[in-house]
Amino acid sequence: LSSTLCILFHHISTHPNIQQKVHDEIDAAIASTLTKNENEPIDFVRIIQANALPYLSACIRESQRLQPITPILMRRTEQATELNYKNTKMIIPKGTTALIPIYQIHRNEAYYKDSERYIPERWLEPIPSDGNDENGGNGCENWKLKTLPKGLFYAFGGGPKMCVGYQLADKELKMTALGVLSHFNLHNPEGEEFKIEDKFVTGPTSLKISVTKRHDEEAS
Repeated sequence: LSSTLCILFHHISTHPNIQQKVHDEIDAAIASTLTKNENEPIDFVRIIQANALPYLSACIRESQRLQPITPILMRRTEQATELNYKNTKMIIPKGTTALIPIYQIHRNEAYYKDSERYIPERWLEPIPSDGNDENGGNGCENWKLKTLPKGLFYAFGGGPKMCVGYQLADKELKMTALGVLSHFNLHNPEGEEFKIEDKFVTGPTSLKISVTKRHDEEAS
């Protein structure tokens, strides 16, 4: 989780326009849960349970797409399997170890246009508006996450052997990001890029981000 959060915060800090959209979405979600009691704490759990942060969720997915924590998956065939690739039949024997190149799949231009760019909008589709909302149907609150065909996104693996705790991990990512971004602006003034340490589980070797409080911009 920590590596994914670092990667997410890096991308948000280097894309001010995207960060502003995230802040707008978070502010709207928080405002929708507040009551007249000014001393009531922000109910982050309620916001997450309401699925009120599609744009933040898209930012997380896009970060996982560009820098998957596990770049390769390994699977072993339980029985002989026949594949048809470009009109050529291939037989994969039982017991064969197969490698799934997640990094390459996530950057395949056939499925992800401009695959090297950080574009959270690729994960969103509009919800039809009745025209009665204040933003005319163009706000972040009128988006929903796309459902991709199987085999195109492996942030938590795939199939019956995928990560059993992915739903908990996904909520923890959103909860932490919500807590940080509701209070702070992230900056990367020098445009510094991070380096990925290439191991079985990858992650950034270092990351420098400056942080300021939102609204009053007091340095912290």
